[in-house]
Amino acid sequence: MEDVLQGHCLASFMDSILGGSVVERSVHLAAVFWTLWQARNDVVWRCSSLSMENLKVQVVQSQTLWKNALSGLSSLANRQNSVIHWSPPPHNVLKCNVDAAIFADGASYGVVVRDHFGSFVAARSGWITCTREPLIAEVLAAYESLKWLSGMQHNRIILDSDCLPFCNSFNSRTIDYSYEGLIVKQCLSIARDIGDVKVPIMSGDQRTMWLTNLHGQLVLRLSPSRGLLSHLLVLRIC
Repeated sequence: MEDVLQGHCLASFMDSILGGSVVERSVHLAAVFWTLWQARNDVVWRCSSLSMENLKVQVVQSQTLWKNALSGLSSLANRQNSVIHWSPPPHNVLKCNVDAAIFADGASYGVVVRDHFGSFVAARSGWITCTREPLIAEVLAAYESLKWLSGMQHNRIILDSDCLPFCNSFNSRTIDYSYEGLIVKQCLSIARDIGDVKVPIMSGDQRTMWLTNLHGQLVLRLSPSRGLLSHLLVLRIC
């Protein structure tokens, strides 16, 4: 933190740490900032505050959650006969990986965008209220992602989803009048406004390995209060 205290740019400082090769240092920084953000919200919205010792405990808990998640994902990868790596998009095309997760009070989604070099471009996460249906959550996640992508001023995009029904529906010429089908219709409308948007249909193995093999990066949702599917933590791990 000395760089920041000496007047250097906070964004550059975070980028140098999170983009570095020392995973432990990256995880620690992300856990510290996430804990501070939660503490700030507690003070502003709940008029409550934690002691410094409790904040330190929360930082350690966040780091432990990440390590446990990485261990579980590594075990899953080791059980596969072959490893399927994330593949970069063609030149001048952005690839957007999107996923959704279900909770007791709704759902969340996370998005990561990278370019043809495999370099990180942008990330986003958010909450989807009023649904606990996995299919609807996945379709709404794609819808929210496309709305967000439409503001990036880039007209060639590959949207990767591990939801096979959404991928099939997006690429189908059949009209679906179900609730999720109407959402997909809105997705198609946004995609046409963007320009050239493709939604490839993943194989079963690709869907299984989607989270464990994003080449050079690991995408996790990290939150002590909601398990591992709440907010995006993008870390370089190679």
